[in-house]
Amino acid sequence: MRSVVAIGAVLLLGGAVAGCAQPAPAGPSRGLVSATTRASTHGGVVDDQVSLVDNLRQRTVTVEVGGAVEQPFLSVNGTQLRLSGAGLASPATIESYEYDTAAAATQDAEQIDPNGDPWTSKIAWVAPPHFYRAQRLIVLYVGADAGMRLLAGLLGPPFAGR
Repeated sequence: MRSVVAIGAVLLLGGAVAGCAQPAPAGPSRGLVSATTRASTHGGVVDDQVSLVDNLRQRTVTVEVGGAVEQPFLSVNGTQLRLSGAGLASPATIESYEYDTAAAATQDAEQIDPNGDPWTSKIAWVAPPHFYRAQRLIVLYVGADAGMRLLAGLLGPPFAGR
């Protein structure tokens, strides 16, 4: 009788542990790390890089996480995200800059004029820049693909750019 109880306890414990386990993220986002530890949102409001990637993937956008990027007029380093699918004319790259606080993101956003240039200098962009902001996140897209209006659907209209 003890062996039956012991086996039952082991199976029950194993089932409980398996039920708590979270599957590994699919695709190349395995290296994606948020500035704060939080669960994947699987949609919902965009307020950081993880929720941005989740929302893009829910809209059937393929997201490949690239390397670190920086803009001299922003106070944090960002991450390159390569987007494809979901009505985009061709793969596009965006830069995602995640801040510790929304106030810090706002402070950096205020350093960018309405045309998408830092107030202190003029940049020779290779294509029109578009800056979006949501909570702790600033996203930069440089290009003219009409399919990228999906960013405005997730983040609101650009706060700067051409």
